[in-house]
Amino acid sequence: GPIFYTMVGAVAFVLLIACSNVANLLLARGSSRQRELAVRLSMGAGRRRLITQLLTESVMLSVLGGVAGMLLGTWGVDAFIRWGLPTEVPYFMHFEVDRTVMLIATAITVASGIIFGIVPALTLTRPDLAVALREAGGRGGSANAALGRWRSGLVVAQLALSLVLLAGAALMVQSFLRSQRAQLGFATANVLTGSVALVGERYPNDSARTAARGELQRALASVPGVRSVALAAWLPIGECCMADAYTLPGRQELPGDRPTATWNAVSPGFFASVQTPLLRGREFTSADRGDAAKVVVISQALAQREWPGRDPVGQGILVGTDTVPRTIVGVVANLVVRKLTERTRLEQVYVPLDQGSTANAAFMIRFDAAPEAAVPAVRSAVGEIDRDLPISRLFTMERVIRDRMFEGRVYGAMFAVFGIVALLLASIGLYGVMSYGVAQRTQELGVRMALGAHVRDVLGLVLAQGARLILLGVLIGVPAAVGLAQLLRGTLYGIRATDPLTFIAVPFLLGLVGLVATLVPARRATRVDPVEALRAE
Repeated sequence: GPIFYTMVGAVAFVLLIACSNVANLLLARGSSRQRELAVRLSMGAGRRRLITQLLTESVMLSVLGGVAGMLLGTWGVDAFIRWGLPTEVPYFMHFEVDRTVMLIATAITVASGIIFGIVPALTLTRPDLAVALREAGGRGGSANAALGRWRSGLVVAQLALSLVLLAGAALMVQSFLRSQRAQLGFATANVLTGSVALVGERYPNDSARTAARGELQRALASVPGVRSVALAAWLPIGECCMADAYTLPGRQELPGDRPTATWNAVSPGFFASVQTPLLRGREFTSADRGDAAKVVVISQALAQREWPGRDPVGQGILVGTDTVPRTIVGVVANLVVRKLTERTRLEQVYVPLDQGSTANAAFMIRFDAAPEAAVPAVRSAVGEIDRDLPISRLFTMERVIRDRMFEGRVYGAMFAVFGIVALLLASIGLYGVMSYGVAQRTQELGVRMALGAHVRDVLGLVLAQGARLILLGVLIGVPAAVGLAQLLRGTLYGIRATDPLTFIAVPFLLGLVGLVATLVPARRATRVDPVEALRAE
């Protein structure tokens, strides 16, 4: 889905930032070797040979980093499996660093070394570089100015990408934290869930399944410590529910134009058991059997959509393939049926379990205390009814919710890691550029101080240069971060994609860290000895 491709983009951003740092490192190292390269060019060394040498160095750096990254990635996948994955995953999903992953990582590593090494190699071996060095004496010439612009541009790109990742991380982490405090519309404490499928020769028809569900509910209610038992075709938050079209009597609509609502079949007393408030009318009772009049309970969202300002109890509604309208007997509060990031005001219809023609029998058992110790007793109770009836996903509701929310937890954590790594790399890149700039301007700064410039003037000069780079990075990064937020919008809960606090705090944090990274080279500039600088001049 979109979130997967967004995470791939986040990985690419971190890779770009790291590669930009390598390119900066090569430019800085190449700058100190300009005289050597110029001499070799002037003595007849082929430009292709020098470019090959510089590219080889770049690829070797990438390979070393790639090996370390693969080792770290293998450990990270193991940690991800232990901490992040839900209890059950589809059989076709595999999480391992296999041969394919290794080959792709190797290809990306080598390609990164070549792509981000080619610009420094071409820049440092330009034929006119020797002339520029002879004229400038190897310091402060136009060649160094060009290299400085390249390095500054790379740092601006790093800062912009870091801001994008930090904004995404901030939104995802806030979304996950808020989802932990979300109101689901039903009580989750001390609830054990599971399901059985009433299929096979023992359950050939609806009558047999109705009798089996009654036995199941009575058996589960007899387990010590049980307060209430509710049955349904699907459990909320789990793999709930089926979507079905509905219409109102007298409304003329084409089949494709009919609105839809989530459909579930529930037992009498279901809403009282799960503690979902009944707003109007009544719940289902034992009188709502399969041969009784067809009835339905609807959600508050559906009532507000179709009967705004009116009481829908007593009205009719046709659901799915119904030819005779079902009578609405009650309205219940909205509850989250699948996951939080979906629209919480989802229209819902509920029918009596005995009128649902379903073989599924999911149960929610509410205990007086923590239900984990009662698992063997629950299995035994089901076995007394049918020893060949397997129970699937016998978990506490807290565990079901944790599994259901694994995307927010995992993606939020991964975005946070990417954002922190990106900020660290961008800060290192900014520090490197500013340190290199101070080293290149040692004589100039020394002359300024010898002519009477104060320490605060030199400090301000260097800090202003760093602030300009940070400001450019923020100006480029904020619009890009807003674009990323729009991609994440469908996965966010409880926070807007354009949350103003996030887009104020993240640039502020980036600017603060960037200024701290600039401060160290700036303070070093103030300690330049004017006498030594003048003697060198």
